[in-house]
Amino acid sequence: MRWKRTAFSLFVLAVLIVAARSGVSQVMPTPAHQQSEWFSYRGDHEISGKWGLHLDGSWRQMNEANWMQWVTSSGVNYQVSPSIQVAGAYAYFMTRPGGLRWSPASYPEHRMQEQITITRPVWKVPLRHRIRADHRFIGTGAKDGLERSWNRQQRLRYLVRSDIPLRRGNGGRPVLLLGLYDELFFHSRERGEGFFEKNRIYAGLTLRPTRTLAFEFGAFTQKTHRGNGERESSMAILVGVSSTASLRQLFGRR
Repeated sequence: MRWKRTAFSLFVLAVLIVAARSGVSQVMPTPAHQQSEWFSYRGDHEISGKWGLHLDGSWRQMNEANWMQWVTSSGVNYQVSPSIQVAGAYAYFMTRPGGLRWSPASYPEHRMQEQITITRPVWKVPLRHRIRADHRFIGTGAKDGLERSWNRQQRLRYLVRSDIPLRRGNGGRPVLLLGLYDELFFHSRERGEGFFEKNRIYAGLTLRPTRTLAFEFGAFTQKTHRGNGERESSMAILVGVSSTASLRQLFGRR
């Protein structure tokens, strides 16, 4: 029965992905291509009761390190029920088009986020839905004699993800999972340019050696429609570490 459940999960996710890609392809023909590598850490640590601390950070490089970006984020989570979580976070981005040695024009971004995550199976398919609002303040590149200005943008994101157990350990705990997700990005536009921004489709494997520690290896493809009319296709390789240990466990207290 396990293989039937896995096959059905893959079928449902494939239908969602094909539907998303077909809709995106109608508005985004013949894009340019870019490739990047993302290395990240994600932590969701219980503070007390239903409250938790979120920590997130990543290093991103593109096109053989000709372009680099690093991100750091922190926030709080509140577990409304076993299947519903709300969260708020602040993130800081720094982008250097020419890599670490590029100093004339680095592009910072301050971002506030609110989100709700709903974990609920559909026809025994493990699904997680995440709706996130991004409030972005993007700085222009600072150059000699020019003062940096800031551009405000609003964005809405919807992600649906399934983590399908491929192997279980002692007690039935999943130790190897197949992860699939599709995320759509929408943001405000002016002059009738439309609201769609990008579509991101991911597949990868997650290894869980313990209940609180996980290693993830995967990749996503992304189709982007920029405000200036440019179309872009990109692919990212992801290597990540995540932890759900409580703060008491992290500091050696029980």
